Amino acid sequence: MPLARTLLSLGLSLLVVQPVLAAEGDIIPGASVNVNAKTWWVNCKSIEIKDNCIESIEILDDANQQWVPAVEEKSPYWKPGIDLPLRENGQGKLKCGLGNASYADYCYWFKGAAVDGTDQFITATVGSLEEVPGYPRISLSLQAQNGLVPKRSKIPANDNAWVTLKPGTTFRLTVISDAGGQNAGIGLARMKNPSLKVAKGLDGKNRIIASGTVQEVNEYKWFDNTKQSPCNAPGGNELVANFYNVEFSINIEPYYREYAILQGTPPGGIFISQNGGCESRVTVDPATKMIQVVSTGTHFDIFGDLITGWVEASIRGDMIRKVFKLEPKSMNEAIIEVISSDGTPQTATYSTKYFSTSDTVEIRGYGYHYSTNTIRIRFQSPVSVAPSEPAQVSTAVVAPVKASAKSVTKQVTITCVKGKVTKKVVGVKPVCPAGYKKK
Repeated sequence: MPLARTLLSLGLSLLVVQPVLAAEGDIIPGASVNVNAKTWWVNCKSIEIKDNCIESIEILDDANQQWVPAVEEKSPYWKPGIDLPLRENGQGKLKCGLGNASYADYCYWFKGAAVDGTDQFITATVGSLEEVPGYPRISLSLQAQNGLVPKRSKIPANDNAWVTLKPGTTFRLTVISDAGGQNAGIGLARMKNPSLKVAKGLDGKNRIIASGTVQEVNEYKWFDNTKQSPCNAPGGNELVANFYNVEFSINIEPYYREYAILQGTPPGGIFISQNGGCESRVTVDPATKMIQVVSTGTHFDIFGDLITGWVEASIRGDMIRKVFKLEPKSMNEAIIEVISSDGTPQTATYSTKYFSTSDTVEIRGYGYHYSTNTIRIRFQSPVSVAPSEPAQVSTAVVAPVKASAKSVTKQVTITCVKGKVTKKVVGVKPVCPAGYKKK
């Protein structure tokens, strides 16, 4: 065979066997992001019917306390009602519709907001599920598609490249959902400064407006459902977290089953947020004027450091009036008790503040450590306050005492003052902190 023909034949053979490099936007064979992707609510610009859709995503500019809307990018591949396959990412700047953003109809950009200083690229998964007709469970979530955490774990097995939102960043998500807004229940999340509102727009449809400041959350992923999670071991745990996340994620549970007591109160009337990384359950007991949060978490974070726990709640005044039979304008304060799995109380610092403009009570508790905890938010009996008096703010420290039925019944509360600052100290024999005097 002539040499030229031989080379040509060899070249054709090479073209056949040589793999073709995938180009940007090519569908990855056999790969898909989520077979249920068509069930996620899309951007309101993507549909003709303006309901059950995402109206806006914003970020808070801390410098001037103004909300800045995202720069929206439309996916060129998205089609309604079709499962969306995973597509190849090209080199350079991320694009909507590629890689892990393949399922998105729209993506959202925030300039310089990523944890590594780059522009933050975000997708959203929002939707609802009615397990019982008329009682939807609503999920609101934003996912970071870029931004690598600069910290390195002290534990080799946990030393991963974590892609997260920037801790301390505040986002606001507004969705149009007429039925969802009417039936929204209790909000649960792991962000600080929680806010959940339902309001009608100019079109007459309800909006769910949710915001929060994203925080570091250290979790323990447990995949063997046939055995008890190590997080819930009797006597607590000494676990080190094996998963790290900073996310905007809110679940809105309906006023049904364990929350049926809240039926007849305004939608989205209570929002509880905490950083337990294993499990969280909330119960409301009007008889004892108490909200109880069972929150389990690992003792140490992904970097091997001791976790400091926190819990925050935002509760509408009209809910407090209806469920707890208290007037938030004149209520004394809410006491936060943190009880470990062995029944031993932990020291916790807490504060209560009433905002007359929004008729909400904000409760903050912090300073305790995780293992297996029960957090109790207990409302105090009201006190007289002049109608013209401004928003009431009170802070307190719960002193640890030996846990027993006898000791709990003998706990007393004293008021300590230092200048204009007032603190409440609770305990068997409470003593004012240094620098404070008993009132």
